[in-house]
Amino acid sequence: MKQALFLLALALSLSACALQAKMNALDEMKASKAAYKECLMANPNKVSVCEAQQLSYQADLKAYEATADAMSISR
Repeated sequence: MKQALFLLALALSLSACALQAKMNALDEMKASKAAYKECLMANPNKVSVCEAQQLSYQADLKAYEATADAMSISR
């Protein structure tokens, strides 16, 4: 009985950690997307100026998608 309760608590804890990781990845992706959009609006005729923000957004988007995919696989 104790082992079952321990396993249940462990499963809930891991689930909460995975959810927090997904939320963090989402927040980071949204922040980098906003920074990229802001840069594009500030530099409409010189999009190349925003390359760093674009790359950051793309990396954060991939990280979010990977986190979301990992959560759906583990269910």
